[in-house]
Amino acid sequence: MISFLGVSWMSHGEYATFALLNLASNTIFGFARVVVLQPALIQYRVDKLALTPPRYAIGVGLGGGMILVLLAILFGIHDPGQLIALGISMGLPIVQDWLRHRCLIVDKRWRTAVAETARLGLTFGVLAVATGVEVGYYQAFANFCCLIAVIVQLGHHARTPRWTPFRSYRRPAALQSIDYAVGTLNSIIPMFMLGHLGGGVAIGGFRLAQTMMGPLNLVFSASTTTLLADGATRASHTADVALLRAGKRLARALALLGAAVVALAVVLVVVLHLEFSGVSHSALLVGLVGVGLVAITSGWSGIHTILLRMLGENRRVTIGRAFVVGLTWIGFAAGYAEAGVDGSVIVGFAVSAVMYPVGFILPARPVYARIMREQQQLE
Repeated sequence: MISFLGVSWMSHGEYATFALLNLASNTIFGFARVVVLQPALIQYRVDKLALTPPRYAIGVGLGGGMILVLLAILFGIHDPGQLIALGISMGLPIVQDWLRHRCLIVDKRWRTAVAETARLGLTFGVLAVATGVEVGYYQAFANFCCLIAVIVQLGHHARTPRWTPFRSYRRPAALQSIDYAVGTLNSIIPMFMLGHLGGGVAIGGFRLAQTMMGPLNLVFSASTTTLLADGATRASHTADVALLRAGKRLARALALLGAAVVALAVVLVVVLHLEFSGVSHSALLVGLVGVGLVAITSGWSGIHTILLRMLGENRRVTIGRAFVVGLTWIGFAAGYAEAGVDGSVIVGFAVSAVMYPVGFILPARPVYARIMREQQQLE
């Protein structure tokens, strides 16, 4: 949504800078989640004092703000006002997510849903009228809109004077951090590199297809968070077998939903012969198929990564991620050597779609089989 609003009025150079700022902000936010917040929620399954204290969220927010300011300077922004706004605003998405995880622990899920809806509505309203501002302020406005979500969730989150020190679960947190870093290499860097190389027509179709698949990816993300919260907080998911069965049902449902959505999108593009001034019909169709297949298999596999992490198999997930990314990069390189940028993006996405189940679902089977055997022995 932010990208669509920005591209409607920004110049090419402004939009390029904004895209980098938005990517940097989202990446910093993602690291904050996987390094500090998500490991605590996973640990909460076995340790009810594994709560992230406020000072961690504030500290990470301040650190993230400084990193965003440094990156903004590298992107060519030197205006003090924009830099200050970016640095201050970066803490709000992180604090919002900290409150979100705390609300999930006390089962205030509707509160988090209301908070997110309010944030999205405010963001759309603010950015829709903020045309013509400098790109640094534009990204800062998007971050500042998280304040409404902070206000909505305050007073409804878990509070405790005691918590388990982070060092008690720093190893799984480190493995999750490595997983995220390696995954970022696969999801972001290849497209930026290929975009800078230029000379291809397919890459525009793949970028537009990624935007079109955004709502589906949001559904996948919300589903994995729900499973994570259920496994950590609900008595019905305390037993490993119960968690496993719920996760496998959810994985199958998401795979079917993804397949249906992608198929419908492809049919609509074909029937309506959709194309745009910057993206041809054939490029969009190829991109939609490639991105759609990756969305289906990554969403399906994503549930299994959460299951494995909650079952204590963090190392298995991180190794799987490195395997998927390594082979995908080989696919990008082989495609580029054979057919340039277009060949690179097509082969890279095809390999990625195949490797997700191979890297995550197949290694999960021995773990699942062991859990089922142990349950049968108890019965």
